[in-house]
Amino acid sequence: MAKNPAEASKVPGMVCPQCASRIVVTMEQLLAAAPIRCGNCGLELTVDREQSRDALQSLEELRRSLQQFRGAQ
Repeated sequence: MAKNPAEASKVPGMVCPQCASRIVVTMEQLLAAAPIRCGNCGLELTVDREQSRDALQSLEELRRSLQQFRGAQ
């Protein structure tokens, strides 16, 4: 885990709204529709899939493009 703010900003994720610990979240976790859990306090977060539909579609397109890029190497 990153120890300073500059390093933390490079790690995908978010700050827990309950305990302020860093929650590492991957693209796959966001797309899986499963709850995201803070490893420190156990808070469970879910993505409102209807409200986030456009963002999730863009994220899925990015995931597919990255897979294609990695496959071409």
